[in-house]
Amino acid sequence: MTLRFSNSAATAADSSKSGLSGRLLISLPGLVDPPFDQAVVLVCTHDTEHAFGVIVNKPIDGVVAQDAVKNADFGPSVDGRSVPIFLGGPCDQGHGFVLHTDEYHHATTFVIAGNMGLTANRDALEHLDEARHALSHTKLIAGHAGWSAGQLDDELRRNLWLDLPASHDLIFETSAKDMWSAALAQIGLSPSNLAALASDGNAGTRPLS
Repeated sequence: MTLRFSNSAATAADSSKSGLSGRLLISLPGLVDPPFDQAVVLVCTHDTEHAFGVIVNKPIDGVVAQDAVKNADFGPSVDGRSVPIFLGGPCDQGHGFVLHTDEYHHATTFVIAGNMGLTANRDALEHLDEARHALSHTKLIAGHAGWSAGQLDDELRRNLWLDLPASHDLIFETSAKDMWSAALAQIGLSPSNLAALASDGNAGTRPLS
């Protein structure tokens, strides 16, 4: 697997004010196909025309940044482990992103909810490699999830997702294997009671008007 990163200097907009931007989607039992089964998705932009997000709890087995990013000399992380790459979604999986906190900002950074950003420029990789202490505040992501006009709203109405505010601790400090259940716990749910919640139509949804 080889990831592409842009060298473009185009300026990205702040889309934190639209729809569900800056919130997390938690997949419900109706979504059984990978990669959305037990997925936690950070919504980057959501409006009446489309939605765009990245899955944040699906590390790609056997793929690390040291092998996947061409011409980038990644050493091990601060605790000696390799830098994992997360599958952001089924769309354009050869395109790489760096998800990070607002401690880093580039002209092309796509601002999410004011305290996080998504940067596809190669400069972000160089910053990541230089700032080893910042690895706990970043994730390397391959691909993204995309929805056409009204598609995500329809999925919300069909109780395929729950949503909650995104948090640094959940995205960057919680292990990938625990993130889905931890996200549910934040809204008072557990995996064991999800099936009943989804089947009786009580899952909360907030579609765009």
